[in-house]
Amino acid sequence: MPHGLSEKEVADYKEVFRLFDKENAGFITADGLGSVMGALQMSVPSRDELVRMIKANTNGQDKMNLDGFIAMITKRQDTVDDETRYTAAYEIFQDETNRISAGKLRAMLNGLGIELSEKDAAEMIHENDVSGDGSLSYEEFLKMLMTM
Repeated sequence: MPHGLSEKEVADYKEVFRLFDKENAGFITADGLGSVMGALQMSVPSRDELVRMIKANTNGQDKMNLDGFIAMITKRQDTVDDETRYTAAYEIFQDETNRISAGKLRAMLNGLGIELSEKDAAEMIHENDVSGDGSLSYEEFLKMLMTM
């Protein structure tokens, strides 16, 4: 099966795709993609972001076929799963101010088998600490992990 999906998952995606393929042409546009994502209970980006997503997944085309759609949705769901894991990690390691310090970041990553020195942890905090308070908010933490 494509993208490591079961036959049922592929059939479900085809069904949803066909509902929003308004012209029955085998393609959906940004508007259709937004509708599909909403139907799949995924967060729906702005129309401009949807257009960029389609172009990034179709070599610059302004519409997406079923295979491109399945590949993109599967990848996006993997990202959602990552975000869920990152949220759980953040909740475990945040301090009383709801932030993560360099020491906690180091402990978390070392616990995951990623060897990190105190200096490296401090540098990671510094590079990602938009607020400049020496620790990471949830948003800063998530952005850091998503770019690793």
